[in-house]
Amino acid sequence: MPVPKMLKVHIVAHADYKDKVIEKLHDAGLVEVESFIEIPEGLHTEDVDTGDLERRLADLTFGIEFLYRFSEKPNLLESFFLPRYKIERKDYDSAVKEFDFSIIEEAKELDQTLSELKNEETRLKSIIQQLQPWENLGIAVRDFETVRTVTEVGIIPTEAVSEISQVDHVHVEIPLSTERKTWISVTYLKDYSDDMETIFRKLDFQKVSLPGGSEGTPAETIEEARHQIQELQKEREKAEERGAALAEKRMHLMIVYDHYADIKKKHDVRKNFASTEKSFILQGWIKKEDLPVLEKELSFIDEVEISSYEPSDIDDVPVEIENKRAFKPFEVITRIYGLPLYKEIDPTLLLFPFFIVFFGLCLSDFVYGAVLILLSVFALKKIKIGPDAVLLFKVLIVGGAVTMVLGLLTGGWAGDLTMYLPQQLSFLENVRESLTVINLLENPILMLEIALILGLIQVWVGILIRGYMNVRDGYYLDAIFDQGLWLLLLPVGTLTLVNKMFGVDVPAADLMFNLSLGALAGLVLTQGRYQKAKNPVVALGKKAMVGVLSIYNIFGYLGDVLSYSRILALGLATAALASAFNMVAVQFSGAKILGPVIMVVFLILLHLLNIIISSLSAFVHSGRLQFVEYFTKFLEGGGRTFKPFGSRPKYVKIKEED
Repeated sequence: MPVPKMLKVHIVAHADYKDKVIEKLHDAGLVEVESFIEIPEGLHTEDVDTGDLERRLADLTFGIEFLYRFSEKPNLLESFFLPRYKIERKDYDSAVKEFDFSIIEEAKELDQTLSELKNEETRLKSIIQQLQPWENLGIAVRDFETVRTVTEVGIIPTEAVSEISQVDHVHVEIPLSTERKTWISVTYLKDYSDDMETIFRKLDFQKVSLPGGSEGTPAETIEEARHQIQELQKEREKAEERGAALAEKRMHLMIVYDHYADIKKKHDVRKNFASTEKSFILQGWIKKEDLPVLEKELSFIDEVEISSYEPSDIDDVPVEIENKRAFKPFEVITRIYGLPLYKEIDPTLLLFPFFIVFFGLCLSDFVYGAVLILLSVFALKKIKIGPDAVLLFKVLIVGGAVTMVLGLLTGGWAGDLTMYLPQQLSFLENVRESLTVINLLENPILMLEIALILGLIQVWVGILIRGYMNVRDGYYLDAIFDQGLWLLLLPVGTLTLVNKMFGVDVPAADLMFNLSLGALAGLVLTQGRYQKAKNPVVALGKKAMVGVLSIYNIFGYLGDVLSYSRILALGLATAALASAFNMVAVQFSGAKILGPVIMVVFLILLHLLNIIISSLSAFVHSGRLQFVEYFTKFLEGGGRTFKPFGSRPKYVKIKEED
């Protein structure tokens, strides 16, 4: 599919219509407004202050994220796909009109309250943790120092306890002791302070300062801290109830955020206008097919001129891809790789048949395909998902259908589950055997051959597409020498190789051999044609060397084709795991209590796990074959996405816009 044609557009109008033009462009969503690299002489750009809008958006972002913790959480799939919420236009307008920013201030106060409560609770828990070794100490903190005595608390090696206990004029308490160290309090007369300091140093006494503001014993301080924590938890519960009540307004915050984001876009776009006192000019990009629509949208202005130009070679042209409804879901695969350049082609339609067949071959199971379709339909109907996720699940539905067909041909029915069905359903095994054309587990070599042939075809098609693009752009010799010779060499060379190395009879073997030699000779003679040098002999040598080295590309194409063996590997893995799971689950059928029930549960869980893992692998590796072995033959990629100026809501979508 060709990439939609783009035009560079200039709009010139009277300054009085600037606001109306901005509104029309925003509502139409047709033009990507572009800034001027150099401002035309006599014109100037407008200074736009969006500080207030940025602060409001920052406040709204804070409120939305803060209140999320009190809101009903989306399920795993919904949170992964980040859907936009659909609302009615009247609800949108009402939310914008009635919104009160005091909600943000209340949210900030609540956030501060919760932070203070959390910090205080953390402090109290730290006190409890530090005092727990001293919980059995009977001396109150207020009595650590009296008129005549001093009490020191600390930690000493356990072997030193007996020595310090034998010191005269001291009172020792041991609230906690382990094999290596002991928590100890030592009370002594102040008159012996110097002597005790000497003893402490000798016994490696590590003094400890007990935390907490209580003057009682550590046990009393701990009890008081625990009571305070209980009170803090009650306050936190009340604060969280306030948060839950505020969270009911979270949707309003999201609506207002999108509203102000749109306003900011309308202000920001002014920076791209070049103006005089009485007029302005803007430039941008528009799809060629939309130019008449733009002209109609601005027809209400008498003093307006719209000029359009074909893009030049130096322009950074934005890219859009458009496909018919049946193929549009596969754009999600193209976008994973990246958009094509403007002068390239949209590969979506070209990847569709290969991707979907490879996906089906990697799963190759009738039951798995059916389950994949059911799960995808369920996700589309019952789960809130974004537009990209909708496309993804539609791809999986098509992939599931192809998987069902290929599963019938390869004999995959949840592996070999039909072999273990009860007598009443034994006919399904006969149906499976009658429909099986290739059994992956019994005849993997045939499947390998099919995978490699498919790989050779896709690589050949990729080269053919590159040749078409060269012909389209007028590079006829490049199409003949750089693609035509390889298009000839790959099929005839493969047949020649099969004939010479494996003795397989091929039609017109001698002709194939001669064509292969001719294609090789053509590559040697033509691939260095762009090499130049001042000395003719050097130039000829460079041409010859590059021509000979170009033959090395044979190994590149060989490696590309061999990559398609992963189709066999993934198909075998899926089938082997399914069969192994069947064997494991059947072992439980003989259990005395609920044996059949346990077997069914295990079958469902194990096969569901296999479906998820194998489907993910099939999607990833089928995509990799497109990106690495196929697209590289004709696609450079790296195109810039076309982003027309207009409403692009982050959180909500108005239903009437569907």
